[in-house]
Amino acid sequence: MRYFITIAGALAVALASSCSGHGDADIASAPDTLDIKSNSVLIADDALIQPQTLYATSQNLVVVNSPGCDSLVSLYSLSGSHSRNLLRKGNGPEEVAFIYSSYIDAGADCLMLTSAPGSLSSLNLTAGAQPPLLTKAFTYDPATAGTPDSLNLNMELFRMAGGTILAGVQSPEGYFAIFRPDGRFDRYAVTPIPESDFGEGFPDYMKYNFCRPVGAVSPDGRHFACYFGGADMMAFASLEADSLTFKVNYDAPPRGIKIKIGDGWSAFEYDDTHCINYPGRPCLSNSHVYVRYVGLPDKEAYARNEAMTNGDIPPSTLVRIYDFNGTLRRVINLDCMALSIAVSPDDSTLYALTESADSGYSCITYALPPID
Repeated sequence: MRYFITIAGALAVALASSCSGHGDADIASAPDTLDIKSNSVLIADDALIQPQTLYATSQNLVVVNSPGCDSLVSLYSLSGSHSRNLLRKGNGPEEVAFIYSSYIDAGADCLMLTSAPGSLSSLNLTAGAQPPLLTKAFTYDPATAGTPDSLNLNMELFRMAGGTILAGVQSPEGYFAIFRPDGRFDRYAVTPIPESDFGEGFPDYMKYNFCRPVGAVSPDGRHFACYFGGADMMAFASLEADSLTFKVNYDAPPRGIKIKIGDGWSAFEYDDTHCINYPGRPCLSNSHVYVRYVGLPDKEAYARNEAMTNGDIPPSTLVRIYDFNGTLRRVINLDCMALSIAVSPDDSTLYALTESADSGYSCITYALPPID
């Protein structure tokens, strides 16, 4: 495994020996995988709409619903009772047409969401809060930000403590652009995967699209973690004073992507070596990072999911738990096929959104043993 370490924008590279692809060395060096049994069904299908993503704070469980729903966000108590629906689909006040990306700001009890490129909004989840519940947290303005002309933001935007903004970008200079609290561009961070690792024929924009960062922020806003699209690669960032320090665990680029380029067009397809590594957004507690991991070729992963759905094999989901320095501390195996996971800020409870042919959607809970 190769480790790319970015400190204040400068790149240092350390090489570790004899590590195979897809994080096998991480698992081997971590404690043995721990099988975890669910406690109970917390929210049953009849109390859910069309759930897609699950989040947790110390006050609420938050569900982001399918884009086709009238209400895009649903709130539940920690005991599983439905509290209210928020954020209607539309173009009026307190509405959005689509949630492209979201993560939970558990410390501020807000759902952070991106509904347009370069624009990050905050949805206040606090009980009794008065409108407007939806407010702008950051809007990229190239006229005042002082950014290079080539800067192209994607849909992943994150607000750190003190207002520092971490924005996913498509640039040869880095996978992120960092903005100061006043909205001005500071620097790029996380040097892209070397071009030679992609193989022949990859247009630049595809190199960035296949490595789009998907991340989340800790409840105190001082730590960040993400994976990078189809790559077997994760980044961990910590805010020290007013500077972000990055550590990147890089194992392999996106694999099994065949590029076709014509006169003014390009396309791609996956071959049998294409892998699913991280199937969903990480979640952060006060001290750890949780992320589902698959690490199988597409066909194997889909066949495994189908076998679990049909009851041919027991359902399971592998979850890796890292500290904020990017060190793997534990691997747990849940007894469900999780569509999304969330964790309580104190690491005591893991929540899993799951679906079965018999019971439909449900949210189930797991009591977590101490990690360290």
